[in-house]
Amino acid sequence: EGATEIGDVVVDQVQARAEDGRVIAGTHANGTYSITEPIPVELTAFDATVDGRSVHLTWTTASETDNSGFEVQHKYRDGPFEALDFVPGQGTTTGPQTYDYAVTDELSPGSHTFRLKQLDTDGSAQYSETKQVTLSPEGQYALTKAAPNPFHERTTMKLTVRETQPVSVVVYNTLGQRVRTLLDQEVRANRPVDLRLKGQPLASGVYVVQVAGETFEATRKVTVVK
Repeated sequence: EGATEIGDVVVDQVQARAEDGRVIAGTHANGTYSITEPIPVELTAFDATVDGRSVHLTWTTASETDNSGFEVQHKYRDGPFEALDFVPGQGTTTGPQTYDYAVTDELSPGSHTFRLKQLDTDGSAQYSETKQVTLSPEGQYALTKAAPNPFHERTTMKLTVRETQPVSVVVYNTLGQRVRTLLDQEVRANRPVDLRLKGQPLASGVYVVQVAGETFEATRKVTVVK
């Protein structure tokens, strides 16, 4: 192959040794140079694909030196990144390596972001780019159960719709009287909305939360305790 110049030295041949991470360079005068700086882990691809309510992650490295492994990190919507699991690396290798990891927990509808924290054996780390996927409700909507329920101070439900539409959320007592309106506005597709109901100034008892959009209707019963 053609010679490569490094400063004032002409290099005729370069060899990477997987056993110790050294790069051996041969010069035109038959001298050799040993470069001891480890070759960093070179991540060449990172992808996330949706599979129902799960996500499949795949990534590829071109080479690795002292690679302890990868911490798979995840965040939901605008929350913080949290570690899901650790995938061991191949240590030191000059050949390409492919990894895959399935997030098999049933994920909530909405935006999910993933990244990799690559860890060396000496404890140093670097982060990959992020990959974001959006999960849609299996039907026209998804509405979680109220939690906590029964409640004293506040209970919360999470609503996600498949299509952007106006939605109203109204709370009724057992006499059918409207006591609270929690929401009356457009809800965007695949953007979860928190529905919060405060216990004050409601009296103790059972209440019905009625959720209505253009493509669906749903109800949830909640109980206030004093």
